[in-house]
Amino acid sequence: MRNVPLQLPDVNNGLDTPKAKPVTVRPVPSNQRNGSDRRDFNEILYGGAGADSPFLPPFATQTEGLSVEAAVVRQQIVGIPTPHLPRLRDDWIQAGARVHHSPRTLTQRKIYSDKLIWYVHQHEFVDVGLTELEGFFDHLAYGHLEPGGRFGYAERDPRALAELRPSTVVTYHAYLSGFWTWLEKRGYILDNPFKILEKPTYQYDQVQPFTEDQFLSMMQACRSMANPQRNEALLLFLLDTGLRKTEATQIKLADVDFSQEETLRVRVLGKGNKYRTLRLSKSASQAMWSYFKTEHGLERFYKNRTASRRRKVDSRSPLFMSAHRAMVGEPLTPSGLYQVIKDICAVASIGAVRCSPHTIRHTFAITFLRNGGDIFTLRDMLGHTSMKMVERYLAIAQADIELQHARYSPADSLMRRR
Repeated sequence: MRNVPLQLPDVNNGLDTPKAKPVTVRPVPSNQRNGSDRRDFNEILYGGAGADSPFLPPFATQTEGLSVEAAVVRQQIVGIPTPHLPRLRDDWIQAGARVHHSPRTLTQRKIYSDKLIWYVHQHEFVDVGLTELEGFFDHLAYGHLEPGGRFGYAERDPRALAELRPSTVVTYHAYLSGFWTWLEKRGYILDNPFKILEKPTYQYDQVQPFTEDQFLSMMQACRSMANPQRNEALLLFLLDTGLRKTEATQIKLADVDFSQEETLRVRVLGKGNKYRTLRLSKSASQAMWSYFKTEHGLERFYKNRTASRRRKVDSRSPLFMSAHRAMVGEPLTPSGLYQVIKDICAVASIGAVRCSPHTIRHTFAITFLRNGGDIFTLRDMLGHTSMKMVERYLAIAQADIELQHARYSPADSLMRRR
């Protein structure tokens, strides 16, 4: 077969980024390609022209003049050439940056696509299409059973030997589907294999919040641990705002409005790169002030003092600081926040509930509804764009109300006294 260089079209929109050199791709007969027993695709596509026919790349090619069988086979066999996959992935991330996707979204795009790139290189695939994507999702499901674990991580991470959570597989599908949709819009592929590849489904875990007694035990446990002011402020802050762990750990002092001492306000960057402002209660604000004085050296009324008497504080400092001996003075990371909550639960001897920042988020949402809050305000406070998740919280709160009514029904109480 003749070697034909593949030249990617310029997708950088004038940006000064290095251009990928043309890559020579040798077509592989179907009986050698990825273990397939398909007929030689040059013969199918070009009406028996055989091995001497040039291999046309899938980028922006036309199907006019081809038989229906040829057009279908082209989509099944010809995918994105493996050498171009990293470059296209980088352009996809760059495209997201141009429309101001959040740094977290851009990082997640790289993380999930890196796993696919590792997989196709491990199997030495010539290109990536429907068959290869199906194999990748099979690897997500069963890769933990392979020697070395999923993605060969077993030596570095024992989780590579454990089965992936269904929700994680759904996340892989969402990001990679977005990548292929972008490829289709930019004309790199004629058809999107994710239109055929079925989306994984899973059942949502039953939301189990902390009870009041459990949360009070956690507050009490903070007093017997290192950094009691930070941990207590952290618990009340999360309970009062319902923030995600990523949202809570990226807040800086500049995002806090100190103008009112008793009710602090916090500006939060959430999903979709959208900001929202949340008000803290008096209890949470008081705990935060105690933490500020200990961690940041802020005086209680420092906003009202003269500039010469204020202690200089960098407004870019993170709101919550790490207390780990190897990271003192560094921002508390999402994984660090998760570990703090786990440690507090361990000291408080709480084991019946999943101990995580997200459980506190559930607790905030359900308690808010039980106390009479409306679902639309809750949606905005949680940073959701739809009512789907809020309706789950509402169902739990409603079941709790019905249980309380059955226990304390005025009519039943009256009739029992007859």
